[in-house]
Amino acid sequence: MLVLAPLGEETLHRGLIEGYLLHHTSFWVAIVFTAVIFGLVHILAFRDAPRGFRIFVVLNAFLIGLGAGYFRALSGSLIPAYSLHSAANLGGMVGWLWLEKK
Repeated sequence: MLVLAPLGEETLHRGLIEGYLLHHTSFWVAIVFTAVIFGLVHILAFRDAPRGFRIFVVLNAFLIGLGAGYFRALSGSLIPAYSLHSAANLGGMVGWLWLEKK
């Protein structure tokens, strides 16, 4: 979850999808469209979770997608997007473990 998922997801979303869109649409269309797809894809992993939590996950993934897309577009590299995604997953994991111990 901390290494392989971000690597695969960022390669797909920021590398392939956003990379294509950056060459065929505007800067912001590429970033926002890819972030929307990224957010919606994350609903699949939490389809059995309560509705409020699913909404939180989708919005959170969308915001991370915006940041990752922006950093990727500015730098031309997937490393900033991958780093942000990994840090977000680490934060989510720590938060989940903390809540489980309560």
